[in-house]
Amino acid sequence: MKRDLRINSSLILLFICLQSSSLAFAETNWLKRQRSLYDQPLSQGDTGLKWIRKSEGRGALVTAREQSPKKQISLQKSLSIRDLDVSIDWTKLRYDGCHDIRKDKDFGAKGASTLQLKSSYHRYSYGANILVFAKRLDIRDQLLIHACLRGLQILKLRYPAVYNDLYKPRGTLSSKQIQTQYKRDIERSKSAKVPWVNINSKVVFIINNSGTESAQSLYLLGPSKKVKLGKIGAVPVYHNSLVITLNVAHLSHRGSQSVYTGMSQRDAFLYYIRDGIVETLVHEGFHCLISRDRHINEQFNVIRGFQSSRGGFGKRGKSIEEAIVCNSSLRFFESEAVKETGLHKQVFDFYRKAMFEKIHIPRVQAMNKESRGQVFKTLQIKVGKTLKETLILKRLYLEK
Repeated sequence: MKRDLRINSSLILLFICLQSSSLAFAETNWLKRQRSLYDQPLSQGDTGLKWIRKSEGRGALVTAREQSPKKQISLQKSLSIRDLDVSIDWTKLRYDGCHDIRKDKDFGAKGASTLQLKSSYHRYSYGANILVFAKRLDIRDQLLIHACLRGLQILKLRYPAVYNDLYKPRGTLSSKQIQTQYKRDIERSKSAKVPWVNINSKVVFIINNSGTESAQSLYLLGPSKKVKLGKIGAVPVYHNSLVITLNVAHLSHRGSQSVYTGMSQRDAFLYYIRDGIVETLVHEGFHCLISRDRHINEQFNVIRGFQSSRGGFGKRGKSIEEAIVCNSSLRFFESEAVKETGLHKQVFDFYRKAMFEKIHIPRVQAMNKESRGQVFKTLQIKVGKTLKETLILKRLYLEK
């Protein structure tokens, strides 16, 4: 009996070793292919990302054209998102040329003015309601364009509730669709009526070298239009845009190396566009969610109200929301539902230890001390509970 147990234990150990060896081999091969892709000379005038498409293996899965989303998930169910062989739907991607972003018919003067964008940008359309603007089109820019679209695809396949609630661009809705969303907002707000309806109409990525941060986000309000919703009456409706700005210069140097420590600039950037971009999308998506739903979510409104009282998002008020969003994103990826399909360990280490514990928590505690406890009181944080448990977005409705 003991001999049988020793044999079984040896077989299990051998299986684990073989599996680990196989994963390490796949990781090495992936990095080798990505380095080759990064180091190749870019053909003059190649604006369609064809060189990236050619590099993809035949096994790369494409949205619903080859298999249904459920089938795609079942095929790679046991893989983490960093091992997923997911592609974008190349038939949806179109290069629209290079022009003054302030005159763009879809993004418009308001978006450019709000973000202080000037001069010409290369524009890509991905389907009807996803846009990417890039200041330049070198190797890193084009890889990041592809990574943004692929990151959305990973969210759509692996975490559909997150994608649907945070990002799914819905274009211009009919009165019936708006009425459905109005009823959903009523349910979420737990009130008799809501003052207006916010719709995620478009998703816009801006890739440039502006700012000092790797990524920033903006929930850009579109024009208001009153829509009659039957017995409900006329309700103001905003068709809005989620705008994510990515600083490619920062991401391809210190930004990614801070996360993926011990790696070269090239390798850290390649790892970031593989799985780090997915955390960025969830993180920035939460910021936009607070903007979108603050009129129907009391906690979101309190966060923004407190922020305004402390000088706005650009000043000290930013610390509170950053702490809550950072922790909420990590808690999502650390949850039972997704932990087996999550991010590279170094992503967790950086955002949990280097950012949340060493930067965000001390700032929040200092602000609470200066205000004689008013910060925790305003945010309804109970003394005695850990900030990891309390600095979190409530009622995210991502399960629906």
